[in-house]
Amino acid sequence: MSDPRTLRQRLVAEIGETGQAHLGRATAVVPTKDRLEGEVEARYLAGAGFGLVRTASHAATRAVVECGPHVAFATDADEISVSPPNDLVDALAAADLHPSARAVALASARALHQIRIAARVDLEPVSRPGRASDRSAS
Repeated sequence: MSDPRTLRQRLVAEIGETGQAHLGRATAVVPTKDRLEGEVEARYLAGAGFGLVRTASHAATRAVVECGPHVAFATDADEISVSPPNDLVDALAAADLHPSARAVALASARALHQIRIAARVDLEPVSRPGRASDRSAS
């Protein structure tokens, strides 16, 4: 039986059952020790159904644990500055926002970026060099 907490994601065509299965086998990383950013990002990732959430802070780990016992976690991630390379994060970083609002927005954007990659939403087909006849099955 499927986890009822991920029903909404499984119903979204971009993710579906296949994408949710990918999430369940994936590891997410919360690489910030900023308390608010770490907690927000950890909650989004744990709620998305990642198989393992690695954090850089105990506050983020506590947020994972509060999502329920179904989420595996490890407090062993290195603290690094990570921002997905997209226009939303750039716009948020440049916007005149209260620091707390910026922290929540950036953490949410980072979590969404990890979810899309793990669910294989953003993958583009790989084109292989050579002629089409070279790639045909024998």
